[in-house]
Amino acid sequence: FFFKNLRGDFHYLASKTMSTESETKETTVKNEDKNIPSESLVNSTSIMFHNVAQYIQGEFQATNEDLMLLEAMNRVTKDKYVEMSTIVGNMNLFMEDFKKKQQEMEPYLLKLEQVGANLAELEHTAFLLDEYTKRLEEKFKKLAAIKRESKRK
Repeated sequence: FFFKNLRGDFHYLASKTMSTESETKETTVKNEDKNIPSESLVNSTSIMFHNVAQYIQGEFQATNEDLMLLEAMNRVTKDKYVEMSTIVGNMNLFMEDFKKKQQEMEPYLLKLEQVGANLAELEHTAFLLDEYTKRLEEKFKKLAAIKRESKRK
């Protein structure tokens, strides 16, 4: 849209400038008391304005493409931030749910710790009882051996 109008404006400007330059330039050919610009000057000027118009159009097109790329990058970035925001929101919900479950499980965990402590104490008591039993068994064997010897005598 902008470039199409720009091309027309340059052609208009070129024709106006050519007519203004033709009046002020000394490179004109006199033909029957009229100042007419030489054909090579008109062609050169026309080519120059055409080339300038193409150059400026190219610059605008490159800028437009850069802006379109920037717009696409902004869209992708926005989508990525929306995705990250969703992930963070889900993580917050998960953490809140996890905290709630941990608080609900806290009494059971305390009971498990108590059971573990009681079990360790029970194991220690069983070990002591086993040692005591072994000592009693040794004493019983000694007494039995003494009693057998005394019967033999």
